Amino acid sequence: MTPYFPLSNPGIVSIPLAFLSAIVATLLTAREEQDPGLADLRLRALTGFETFRKAAVGFISSISSPQEMGLPSLR
Repeated sequence: MTPYFPLSNPGIVSIPLAFLSAIVATLLTAREEQDPGLADLRLRALTGFETFRKAAVGFISSISSPQEMGLPSLR
């Protein structure tokens, strides 16, 4: 059986064809509707934003005076 394209390295042709077929398949498939809450979940999962905010609020609320932090009083 003879090859379709007689090259010593068939990846020169097959890899770009696979890449282009993946792009075409992605563009042609329909997207499903997403839950609006998924955007918030994705933000928290990728950045930890909500966790940081809760930790910062908890830290600030635990401090009752500047002296507890070792800072001089401003009065």
